[in-house]
Amino acid sequence: MRHTRNMRRRRWVAISVLSVFVLLLVVLWPQSEPRFQNKPLSYWLRGFEGDSMETRLQSTEAVRHIGTNALPLVLKKLAHKPSIHESRWRRSLREWLSNQSIVKATLSRPGAERREALAALDALGADAKGAISAVEKLLHESPPDPRAPLVLARLGPEAVPVLTSGLTNDERMVRLGCRVSLNLLQSHSEVIFPPAPEDADFARRSVQFNLLVLQGSFAEYKSGQLEPFSPGRKPPSSLPPGVTAGQK
Repeated sequence: MRHTRNMRRRRWVAISVLSVFVLLLVVLWPQSEPRFQNKPLSYWLRGFEGDSMETRLQSTEAVRHIGTNALPLVLKKLAHKPSIHESRWRRSLREWLSNQSIVKATLSRPGAERREALAALDALGADAKGAISAVEKLLHESPPDPRAPLVLARLGPEAVPVLTSGLTNDERMVRLGCRVSLNLLQSHSEVIFPPAPEDADFARRSVQFNLLVLQGSFAEYKSGQLEPFSPGRKPPSSLPPGVTAGQK
């Protein structure tokens, strides 16, 4: 009798383990993703989180080869609002996946989905102009995503009206970011138009962009022009030719 109960217990344990394994495969296995060099898009998107510039540039090149076929997955990841918090079960699962070789799948770190998506849109440039409205929404999040103005500038001339509208955003850092982006477009800066493939690293150019925004903020502070936001106040901005602050 005891032997029978033990057999049943082992059987249920085996079935439970198998069920969890199948569930992981269903949830984590890439489904019908576009591929480059026989690797799925999700593999290349994770490369944007790599520590080396070479890895990130390889992902940039891969996403460009995949082209607009990457947009469905990229936009899905873009919708993930960044978070610094990670649940215990997700952290444990991510660590388990990274420490075994049976299931060829990984879980991204908190906030990685958004970073991967923005880097991919940056790589696609004007080819991803269909994502302008999705990126515009990031300007109105609470808090807004400070990387959105840079990516909008990369999406081409059709994003200029969105950046111009951002000059009257309620958030000062959004206004500064949009102003810097418009000025970079006007000057044809290498931050927006990297001259060579090795200059296209999104992580490096994001740092350069953030530095320019901080410098603009400090210049405002130093000049004593820090004023409370007012919808009727004309933003102190240099815009591309033919563009006005009220243009939509």
